[in-house]
Amino acid sequence: MTLQAWLEKEENLKIEFLSEELALNRLIRFTSLLLSNGDNERIISEIQVIPPISEIGTIDNFPQVGTISIQLSETTLDQLKKNFRIFKFNRQNTKKNRIKKQIYLDRNLLKHLEKLTINNQLGTLENCLYDLVNNNQFDLKDEKRKNQQLTEELKLLQTQLNQTQQRIKVEQDKNKLLTQHYQESMNHLASYFGNDFFKFLSSQFHNLLKSELKQEAYEQISTLDLDALILNELQAVAISQLKIYISLFKGQPIESEAQLQL
Repeated sequence: MTLQAWLEKEENLKIEFLSEELALNRLIRFTSLLLSNGDNERIISEIQVIPPISEIGTIDNFPQVGTISIQLSETTLDQLKKNFRIFKFNRQNTKKNRIKKQIYLDRNLLKHLEKLTINNQLGTLENCLYDLVNNNQFDLKDEKRKNQQLTEELKLLQTQLNQTQQRIKVEQDKNKLLTQHYQESMNHLASYFGNDFFKFLSSQFHNLLKSELKQEAYEQISTLDLDALILNELQAVAISQLKIYISLFKGQPIESEAQLQL
């Protein structure tokens, strides 16, 4: 590719590159060329001209100059082309916020990355690494979302568990009160049937026998034997039946003594 063709390709980028090369002052420089009419023309030429000049071209809109002529040897032009490729590569890296990082990869890992690049039509190892990172970030986000969902479900289950435990506590307290009420009722009834009721019953039996039997027959019945029969036999049977009755109606208020006597 001739110097002129090279200058016209990506012209704006070439102007930026040549300006940088001139500032570095390593291959090219501004110089003056004496024309036949006696005027001086500002041109870009080599710093050290050893090979003969074989390439001449012009470029427009050069900063602070306008159109300027460039005269180079083939050797210097080849070196500028190499420098331009490096310049362009570094510029793209800077534009894309890339940094140079030298790493050593296991041969098998590199083969695996190259295979992934080809199979997924990613073009370059860089694109393959981007794809792997993006997929990993997606997996991490998905895992985080699932964890948040599980955390919310766990909170809901914990709330439901607390509510259930509270209801169980309320029912346990109710059962405790019912058990206490039942025990108090049993104690009250046992005391009543063990003493007052059977004393009343014994008195009623005596009055009934006294009214139904003749005086001689009534006097032959032992009062002590009758009281023992009522207290020892009837009392045990009555209390046993009473326990069965109460067990069927736990928690219901017991009848008053007056109602029981009726």
